[in-house]
Amino acid sequence: MSSLCSFSEDAISQNEFTIDNNEFVGIYLVSEGQVESEVNSTVESIKNSAFTQIISYLTYLRRNTQSNYFISALNTNALIQIVNNGSHYIVQGVQTMFFNWSNFVYIECGTENPITAAIFDFVTEILYPTSHSIWLKPDSDSTFIPGFNVTCTPLEGLLESTLDRLYESECLQLLVNYFPGLNQVGIILDYFS
Repeated sequence: MSSLCSFSEDAISQNEFTIDNNEFVGIYLVSEGQVESEVNSTVESIKNSAFTQIISYLTYLRRNTQSNYFISALNTNALIQIVNNGSHYIVQGVQTMFFNWSNFVYIECGTENPITAAIFDFVTEILYPTSHSIWLKPDSDSTFIPGFNVTCTPLEGLLESTLDRLYESECLQLLVNYFPGLNQVGIILDYFS
C-alpha cells in the first residue's frame, strides 16, 4: 500500500513540476483564446501522462503478481494447506480452479484468468480448505451484483468490473441485507427505502 501512495505522490509532484515549468506569462500580450488553448493543452498533456503512469503501474503490478504467483490475501488463486499423512506433516500448495459446467472443463488460475459474475452468497462453515479450491459459475437463481466480476485475484476482478449500480439505492440495500453489521456504522437506510 505504501508503494501505491509513493507512486501517487511521485505522479503529483511530477505534474506540479510540469505545470511550474510552463510559461503562461510573457512579454507580449496574447488573446484569451490562445491562453485558454495553452492551458487546455497543458491539462490534456498532464491527464495523458497520469493515465500512462497509472496503466504502467497496473501492468507492472499484474505481471509481478502473475509471474511470482503471489497468493491473494483472500486465497482466491491458491491455498496453502498442511496435510498429515500419518507419519509427518506435508505443506502443499493447491491452485484454485474454475469449473465451467457448460463444457465440463477445469480452468486453473495459474494458466488462465477465468471470469464470472459476482454474486452474494451465504457462506456456511468451511471445514476443509480444499472445499473452496474450486469455484463455479453462479446458478441463475443467485443474487447477482451487476457490474462486478470475480476472477482469480481481487485486483483482476476489480479491473474486469464496470462497477455499475454502485450508486443505486437497490445495490446499497443488498449490501445491508447481506452484511447486517453495516447497520451499526450509522448508515441511514430510510433514505434508500
